[in-house]
Amino acid sequence: MDEVARYNRDRWDELVRAGVKYGRPLLDLDSNMARQRYDRYGIIGDVKGKSVLCLAGGGGQQSAAFGLLGARVSVLDFSGAQLEKDREAAVHYGLETETVQGDMRDLSHFADDSFDVVYQTYSINFVPDADTVLDEVSRVTRADGIYHLG
Repeated sequence: MDEVARYNRDRWDELVRAGVKYGRPLLDLDSNMARQRYDRYGIIGDVKGKSVLCLAGGGGQQSAAFGLLGARVSVLDFSGAQLEKDREAAVHYGLETETVQGDMRDLSHFADDSFDVVYQTYSINFVPDADTVLDEVSRVTRADGIYHLG
């Protein structure tokens, strides 16, 4: 882990402990609310049975929403505190969510063509070289898949 990742991990762990909005799981969703929140315009479409990666998306928000919509969800985040919120949401909703602690620049935990949807909210600004992230996303996203970058 380099200095950038270490700084960001430690900072996000602190923010979660402080109760920041993006570190609080969504525990009051239903499927309609989930769709409105993450696919308001129907661009992603039906994710039931599809593989979704919430990239740098820990916190128990995206994972809960996509899980409620029937997706097989994986979350990669470098913050253990954020991933704990995903596990909390999974237990709350009775979902199975894979949580992986790691850096968005290294998706080697996942095989090529693993995901139908890679959903990344505002986070790419936390790395000095976005090209590495984009290369990894391209590798793990299926040819007909969707990459949402917020």
